[in-house]
Parts: sequence; structure tokens; C-alpha cells
Amino acid sequence: MNRVKLFFLVLWQLPQYLLGVFLLLSTKNIGQRQTGHSIDYWYAPGFPGNISLGHIIILSWQDMRSPQWIRLLKHEHGHSRQSLIFGPLYLLVVGLPSILTARLGIRWPGGWPEDQADRLGGVKRL
Repeated sequence: MNRVKLFFLVLWQLPQYLLGVFLLLSTKNIGQRQTGHSIDYWYAPGFPGNISLGHIIILSWQDMRSPQWIRLLKHEHGHSRQSLIFGPLYLLVVGLPSILTARLGIRWPGGWPEDQADRLGGVKRL
């Protein structure tokens, strides 16, 4: 990818990239950058869940030990693709509903934004 395109992609997603870099720098025991299914991610023992901020994906160590971790990684990649679509609105339009779903069990109409993240990430439904 050329530098100009990369610059505009990062600028388009700047709020989530800044939050992602902050989390990477402030999370204790952050694991090394890994690659799985052509997706780069970090793992963090004790991290309270999984999060995708731009192309920064952080997975909890506990979830990485689950047999479903590839599905979780693909799902978070789907959120990364949502970040490309919604740009600076991502944290409000996708991030907030996603956190409320994960923490409070709120089910949004049409399964938003989790069902779209599954589709965009290539998660196969059982």
C-alpha cells in the first residue's frame, strides 16, 4: 500500500487508532504482535475482552485459549472493516453499541453491529 493511501486510511480512522495505540501502551503484559489468517493482532493477559480499533485488534489471553479463538479473531477483523466504512463515526456508531452488547447483553435491531461484523469478517454461522 502506498504511503499516501495509508496516510488517508489512518486519518479517516484516527479516533480509533489513537484509542488503540493508547490501549496498547497502557495495557500491562501486552503480548507480541501475532498474525493469524492474514490478520495482525495482539494478545493481552487480563484484558477484559476483545476489541478492534482500526486495524489494532487486541484479544484477551483467555479467549485466545478458547477453541473459538479463530472465530473471535475473524469477528474482530469484521469490526476493523466496519472502521474502514464508518471512519470517524465508528466509535459512536459501532463501538458504543458493541460494548453495550458485550457488557449489558443489549440486543440491537437486526443484531447490529455484531451480525455485520461476523459477515464482514467471514464468520460462518452454525
